[in-house]
Amino acid sequence: MKKLSLALVPVVLSLLLCACKGDIIPLSEAVMLDNDKLSRKLEGRTYAEICDAWGEPATGYGDIYSYGDAAAAVFFDPKDRVTNAIVCSWLEGRYLRDKNGGNMVLLEQNGYIAPTSVRTYDGTSWSGYDFAEFENGDRIKILVEFIAETYPGQATVYAVELIEKGSYDDLDGDVMAQLKEMGWVE
Repeated sequence: MKKLSLALVPVVLSLLLCACKGDIIPLSEAVMLDNDKLSRKLEGRTYAEICDAWGEPATGYGDIYSYGDAAAAVFFDPKDRVTNAIVCSWLEGRYLRDKNGGNMVLLEQNGYIAPTSVRTYDGTSWSGYDFAEFENGDRIKILVEFIAETYPGQATVYAVELIEKGSYDDLDGDVMAQLKEMGWVE
């Protein structure tokens, strides 16, 4: 009898640990939290646990879990445990390479075009996504946490998706004139 009860100890401890941790918050609720709350709720969870609750991450975007126009970017340590999570939004616009080879997106929101200088982050470095495949005027979607209130705006991009090919003629002439006056484009 003692051997049977000792054999059950790891199973009981495992069940208790799972009960204490609770269920993972649904993705629809997770994308409504601020980053600190989301990180605390997911801290220490494994990649497998997140996938069981939210499904597989979007292909090609690292560990991005999308829900409509919102998403959660989840970062894992080498042991596949959550270290950080960021609530992000998908935004659409036209790609533009500035005169110094930097990347910009002319974001289209509420009838206003906001030029935004972007850099990428892949969870470990600022090298991130390579924009080389895009040409001026391509319509793209970018995943950002926020846009700094500067002009042009500045944002860190966690994922990029091509919507359709475009050309320089697809870029707004008034915005391009402003950017030329400021020295961003030639």
